[in-house]
Amino acid sequence: MTIPRIYSPIVLKKGTPCELGPDNRKYLKQVLRLKQGDKITVFDGLGHEFAAIIKNYSAAGVCLDLGEKIKTTGKEIKVILAQAIPKAGKMDLIVKNAAELGADVIIPFTAARSVSRIAGEKAFLKVARWQKIARETARCCRSSQLTEVYPLMSFTAMIKDAKEHFLKMIFRSTP
Repeated sequence: MTIPRIYSPIVLKKGTPCELGPDNRKYLKQVLRLKQGDKITVFDGLGHEFAAIIKNYSAAGVCLDLGEKIKTTGKEIKVILAQAIPKAGKMDLIVKNAAELGADVIIPFTAARSVSRIAGEKAFLKVARWQKIARETARCCRSSQLTEVYPLMSFTAMIKDAKEHFLKMIFRSTP
């Protein structure tokens, strides 16, 4: 049986208690049917990954005992994907695939020819959804690094935000 991997939004350190929220409680207890004393792997998306044992369940969440740190390999190259918002729900698949391939950052932006227009509260909710997709993808792909999804921005803001020392490549399709 494969040991389940769970994302912790709190930075993990050996010897500190680890509390997971109610959404993880439901997933561990009702979906995976794990009991007190069962083993899981917990990661924080910053390269820290630990073997853990379920200490107890409470209404607030799950309490874990962190065990040995699991060695992870770091990446030498940081990949940042700036992606114009496509029409329909294609961005969900783009975020999933980019996270599977190891992108460190995804920057969604609106362009002059973008068909899809997302603004205000809807943009915030979309970015939150994409961040959740990136977390779930890291859990499934057994990656200790979490792909970060930036807030939606304009093309000019995205270009201004780009660092000078990075190699920038822009791909476009030809008609």
